[in-house]
Amino acid sequence: MNVSDATALRRSVRKFTERAPTREQLERMLHAATLAPNHRLTQPWRFYVLGPEARAAYGLALGNRKAKKASDEAQAESMRQNTSREHRALPCMVLVSIVLNENPEIREEDYGAAMMATQNLCLSAVEQGLGTHIRTGAIMDDPAARAAAGVPDGERIVAVLTIGEPLKIRVTDADMNLSDKRRDKLAVTVKARGSGDTKVVTLEETGETSKASTSLTIGEPLKIRVTDADMNLSDKRRDK
Repeated sequence: MNVSDATALRRSVRKFTERAPTREQLERMLHAATLAPNHRLTQPWRFYVLGPEARAAYGLALGNRKAKKASDEAQAESMRQNTSREHRALPCMVLVSIVLNENPEIREEDYGAAMMATQNLCLSAVEQGLGTHIRTGAIMDDPAARAAAGVPDGERIVAVLTIGEPLKIRVTDADMNLSDKRRDKLAVTVKARGSGDTKVVTLEETGETSKASTSLTIGEPLKIRVTDADMNLSDKRRDK
């Protein structure tokens, strides 16, 4: 499977079978994650693979937050236990965090790098016939949730992933080419400036409620040299 197909096939999967990813599959996904670009080679990411008890404890922390909206204590306790049980039953949970740098600029760069690493992980999962679901939210800063995952002080959780075998996937030809519904909601414009084979391209996606802009430098590389060491993660990056 090529990158374009994996990108088109990736979905937020909410229903999984009971089969958990193998250790080999997880290691392959995590390896792909660590190949994401990161400015200054900070490699800020950390990955926490939660076992059943840790998943249950994380779910209980989330359940406690949900229980605050309950109308009575019986409903609150039901929310706590159900959420904990649902998380224990998940095939696999991975928390992605970053080490907080003292420099605010580097912290922002590191956050971006970690999210690119998360996308790499998701695409690797698709390549292996697996699905993912990325979650965020205030729960990531909850002390009980952090304790359940063993995330120490000085780190920030940026994503919580469920990984496993999708219960069912239905992908149409329209999905592969961006669904009509999504196309109607996005207006994409390309602005190019520069000369020769290299241009700076700005993509602007304007939806009903938001607008995002990204600048990319695109062109033919002057020279690419990939060694065996590069393929297995360079010594310099491994040391860091």
